[in-house]
Amino acid sequence: MEGVVFRNYGFAEMSVKALQAGADIVMLCQDYGHTAEGYNAILKAVRSGAISQERLNDAVKHVVALKLANNLNW
Repeated sequence: MEGVVFRNYGFAEMSVKALQAGADIVMLCQDYGHTAEGYNAILKAVRSGAISQERLNDAVKHVVALKLANNLNW
């Protein structure tokens, strides 16, 4: 799974950059530590304003709309 992104960024920075670039979901499922690192980085970025609350809300709305449109279970 080694790629250019993995060689240049840690899981925290990748997670934040993904949301800043327009991703609605960040999936880090290899290891709980990676997931926690990504989550904590996103939380810190929202609290500091690096990711706006509006951007986060838009991402949630997109995911919920997709689930509703496809009758996906929660």
